[in-house]
Amino acid sequence: MLPPTLSATIDQSTWGRALTAAERALVMATATERRVEAGQALVCVGDEAAHWLGLIDGLAKMSITATDGRVTTLTGASRGAWFGEGSLLRHEPFRYDVIALRDCRVAQ
Repeated sequence: MLPPTLSATIDQSTWGRALTAAERALVMATATERRVEAGQALVCVGDEAAHWLGLIDGLAKMSITATDGRVTTLTGASRGAWFGEGSLLRHEPFRYDVIALRDCRVAQ
């Protein structure tokens, strides 16, 4: 099986299939991919939400850390998951951390 591509990830998403040709062209012209190694942060609490994020490949967890250091995992995210739209649309910083559990390729 070939590794997924940024283009295929967008095309296979529910929202990507609903794009017009012009909208898809704009998304592809502005979307970027970055790699995040296992154990590293995709997003940290307080980071500016400048992008909507999707996992092209990999596994990550969204969590919050209490003031006493206890970590609560909110959810896991795997290939094809998109997140961060709430923070992006509200123009506010992220309220959670997203940590790569495996090496990840991230669409922005």
